[in-house]
Amino acid sequence: WKQRTVVVQGLGEVGRGLAQRLVTRGARVLAAEVDVARAEAVAAELDVELIDPATEYDQRCDVFAPCALGGILHDLTLTRLRCRIVAGGANNVLVRPLHGDRLHERGIVYAPDFVINAGALIRGVLFHLEGRREPVTAIGERIAGVLVEVLDRARAEDRPPARVALEEAESRIARWRGEA
Repeated sequence: WKQRTVVVQGLGEVGRGLAQRLVTRGARVLAAEVDVARAEAVAAELDVELIDPATEYDQRCDVFAPCALGGILHDLTLTRLRCRIVAGGANNVLVRPLHGDRLHERGIVYAPDFVINAGALIRGVLFHLEGRREPVTAIGERIAGVLVEVLDRARAEDRPPARVALEEAESRIARWRGEA
């Protein structure tokens, strides 16, 4: 991660944790947070550069990591992005599926949020339905494997990762239901 710049949008629990991991690995972290007190506290604790939330989409970076609100990538914000990858902890960051298509058209790799955020759901289901606690690292490895499969297939087929991930999710659900 050295020589990489990541814009982290939101410094709540998820964004702060991501920023901490990135800083530990040597990345340059630019952080946008609307809660000024929270932003200043995290900046004092971690080596992150605070940026005005009004400029977060305009920052040149390797990764834009939305870790706050959903519904942030739409016709206006997509044109402002200056990144190579969008991957973060916020849910439902695309306003509509066609915005994933537009990211693909611009050459921006999108790691679908419902793939990379599946860990908490998986862990909860395993515990509540099967009474077992799978280690977080094992769940993370499984999710990473699925994400790699989705991105590899999207690249091979020259298709938006969001579309490929949705097809994969629908296929897995159909198999689980015994429909496939």
